Amino acid sequence: MQTYTRDAGYQFKLEEPLWLPGQISIWTFHHVLDKDALTKQIMPIPEVEIDVDKLEQLIVAFLNDGGQFLSLDAIESMERDPNVSYAVMTLDDGYLNNFDVALPLFEKYQVPACIYITTGYPDGEITDVWNTLNRFIFANETISYVFEGEVHQETCRSLAKKRQLLCRVYTLIETHIAGDDKLDFFAAMQGNRTPITLSRGMSWQQLEVLAAHPLITLGAHTIMHPSLPKLSDEALARELVLPKRRLEQKLGIRVDHFAYPYGHYSEREATAVRAAGYQTATTIDSAFISDFDTLNPYQIPRQYINANLAIIRPGALVLSSISEQLNAEPVVE
Repeated sequence: MQTYTRDAGYQFKLEEPLWLPGQISIWTFHHVLDKDALTKQIMPIPEVEIDVDKLEQLIVAFLNDGGQFLSLDAIESMERDPNVSYAVMTLDDGYLNNFDVALPLFEKYQVPACIYITTGYPDGEITDVWNTLNRFIFANETISYVFEGEVHQETCRSLAKKRQLLCRVYTLIETHIAGDDKLDFFAAMQGNRTPITLSRGMSWQQLEVLAAHPLITLGAHTIMHPSLPKLSDEALARELVLPKRRLEQKLGIRVDHFAYPYGHYSEREATAVRAAGYQTATTIDSAFISDFDTLNPYQIPRQYINANLAIIRPGALVLSSISEQLNAEPVVE
């Protein structure tokens, strides 16, 4: 365990190192949540969320340990000091809290970051299923939805029941409803108090601000966030070529960087990313980078960090908190 002392009486502990002298660490996060968002959660998902205060603690500990943040564009050409630890900040998907919550933190400490955008969010083609359901079930005591032509009505007054219902409906959607049909599913949902509001990512207006921001680099993360190895060659090319083109034409920037959704890739996907015109592609194959010259630029490792600042290993991206709720005894109200 590494322990970093910031001030008298304050210690910052890590179960395993997130940085090492002379090495480059690329950190991966998704949602960055403030106190307001945390208080409106039915249940946390530590694999894809982090408290902004916890992220700030990590940034401060790294800087106080002599660490230096780099942009993704800088890691290839920079000359490294063997006594200095380096880190690159990345965020996947392009959620609204990246703009509202994470960006002010990055500005405070002058942390450059690469945000990989799933273009289905600003184009209104997809929604954040978990957070759409989370807010909707949180605000209502009775909800109804339609599945396979049948109307289901559920009562959810207690927090325990809301948690089970959230996990059950989320799993139903992700397992049985295709991407293009999810918006229709939500359109038919009703609550006794508050109508459903789709949870979107950043808008094109917000992305325009980021595209001009000196700290931010924008990369692509497909259109619909599919697992790429499951796609046909034609569908794979579409998910690689079109988001790059869309971001470049809409924002007037060059998009050189790509991140594999879920970290799923093989040689086929890496070859297709290169053919689509990207200069790099990042994975979640957790490793430090010691020699960029020998690194495959389409298989760049990143450390996938959870809410507890622990590294999630490839193949272990199981939302354990959801599984626990699905396997628990049903709550009766």
